[in-house]
Amino acid sequence: MDAITDYERSSGMSHAAIVAARDNVLAQKTLTVAVLDGTAVPDIGVSPFIRHDDGLYIYTSHLAGHVQAVLAQKQACFMISVDESLTRNIWARHRLKFSAAVTEIPRDANDFHQLCDAFAAAHGNVMGLIREFSDFHMLRIVPDKGVLVLGFAKAFCVENVGFDIVAHLSRGLSASYDRSATNLSGVVELSALSLCHARTVGYRRGPQPGLVTRNSAA
Repeated sequence: MDAITDYERSSGMSHAAIVAARDNVLAQKTLTVAVLDGTAVPDIGVSPFIRHDDGLYIYTSHLAGHVQAVLAQKQACFMISVDESLTRNIWARHRLKFSAAVTEIPRDANDFHQLCDAFAAAHGNVMGLIREFSDFHMLRIVPDKGVLVLGFAKAFCVENVGFDIVAHLSRGLSASYDRSATNLSGVVELSALSLCHARTVGYRRGPQPGLVTRNSAA
């Protein structure tokens, strides 16, 4: 069965409507970062972001504990949610959550200042003040797998930088997405929705006390 037809039929939404709703979520200005710190304690933060073809970007300070963890682990979970005031059903608030690799853009990179200018255009003049702050880091977020929630029985597995719609959640859970939830999935939501990307964020304790490393078997 064609994948598009399948998730359209399962959700009662057209492909065009799903994509439009996804793009509306991505038009928000901030995202939530979820990560385990060095002692495997969940930490969370919020940051403005911009979106380019090669990923999402945040510019954030290592004075925040969750940023230190992201810099160390180079991966995290993220969530973008629509404004509560625009949500008709608070139980089914539109949201996109996903696992991603994180890399830092050095200050001497060719595109660093272009990214700063893009942040200023998107989020205002504060960027002109903080762009030279040495505790701030430009981070590129490259999404892997995630879940787009648009309502009851309207949740979809997404993949890659473009957040491509690949399956209705119910299909994803019964196929290759059916994996056990991991420690990190509990940071965002302990629910079936996390299973769609749980296989990409498996963690285990490293050989050093308190060190968290990626589980290569996940």
